[in-house]
Amino acid sequence: MVGIIVMLLLMFAAKSLTVFFYSGIIYIAAGLLLPPYLSIPVSILGTIVMETVPYLMGKALGEGAVESLVKKHPKLEKVRSIRKGNDFLFCFLIRLTGLVANDPFSAYMGAVRGKYLPYMLGSLLGEVPIVLLLTLLGEGAKSLTSPFYIALLVVKVGAIIFSVTYFAKKFKAADKPKEESTEIES
Repeated sequence: MVGIIVMLLLMFAAKSLTVFFYSGIIYIAAGLLLPPYLSIPVSILGTIVMETVPYLMGKALGEGAVESLVKKHPKLEKVRSIRKGNDFLFCFLIRLTGLVANDPFSAYMGAVRGKYLPYMLGSLLGEVPIVLLLTLLGEGAKSLTSPFYIALLVVKVGAIIFSVTYFAKKFKAADKPKEESTEIES
């Protein structure tokens, strides 16, 4: 059992180094290989590992990496324009919507020196619905019609609708031209 847990955590760490590998496979594997009382904590710990590695890499690279990240991932430009103030809420909503790929977003938050605790708590809470959904999907792969699975799916869809609406308003506000001052300079 310990070997499986270590292997899964190493897979989460390795996943954090690439945007091409879908982390959902690791969550489902945790659900298939471990009982729920272990698979859920391991998946949450794996999420922390997966979000910490690129954050630390971004922090090590510094602000100079931000322009490179924005160039590779244009959605980060919009993200940069609406990131004001509350990093906890900001990270929570970004993760909940999946607006930006996890690894570039984590690296971005590290590069701009976002505080780790609000970043991690917001990120983790934003990802919990999908982490639980995929982990339990592995656990109950034979029962996609279970009430618990359907409830998780409804929560995730509701959260996405809320977040998309919130960000649509933020993006619209960020795109509006600033009103010019009508005062006459003396």
